[in-house]
Amino acid sequence: MIVKKICIRNGDNLREKDLDGFLELYKADWSRQISNKAILSINEGRYNKGAMLPNSNDMRILGDFLQKEREAAVDNLKREANAQTYKALVKVALASITIFNRKRAGDAHSVTIDYYVNKTREPPHQGVLDCLTEDEKSLLTKFTRLESRGKQESKIPILLPETMVEMIDLMISLRNICGVKPENKFLFAVPGTPNSYYRCSDVIREMRNRAGTKYTERITQPPCVKSSHSRSCLWLNERTSRRAG
Repeated sequence: MIVKKICIRNGDNLREKDLDGFLELYKADWSRQISNKAILSINEGRYNKGAMLPNSNDMRILGDFLQKEREAAVDNLKREANAQTYKALVKVALASITIFNRKRAGDAHSVTIDYYVNKTREPPHQGVLDCLTEDEKSLLTKFTRLESRGKQESKIPILLPETMVEMIDLMISLRNICGVKPENKFLFAVPGTPNSYYRCSDVIREMRNRAGTKYTERITQPPCVKSSHSRSCLWLNERTSRRAG
């Protein structure tokens, strides 16, 4: 296109015509001869490779660790609100929400304050409720739903248990005290920065190492959050804590 612009400026009609012919040929043959074959080669490279799913016991260890860390972080932030205690709570909240919802990193760590404020607990359509069991209807009252923006402007739903909503509300109420700048619109903001947030992959890597899991390399983001083990273990911890309370 740069060469074509030069031809137009110089009035070189003959060379411009040759370039137009090349571009038409390029558009016609690229997807069939190059693009499709490249995608096929990439996909074939993934065949017959074992999936490194996280160990069930490791996910339970991580779930127990996150629960203890959440409780400790909330207590510490209530006792002394500063950048360090705020940072600890933000990190454990981000890791817990991502694993519970089995989301890719960008779907969780880029959530903004506005998305959270506009969350909803409204019940679904009556036709949907009629198809649910009593246990499923009971679960609906235990979660808050917010929507974030994902890849290609897609709408990403994120579920928040009651304990996580209380934890995030505490974070938001103490943002200014803990050094989060007003112009930082992100929910998991880094204190002292105008537009930075904690990255989910870094947070999960830190939490898995601190938790003392055996097969640490299998707990990554993704694919660990795509595993049903992660949500099951974290939900069991949430349910156990509510019963104990």
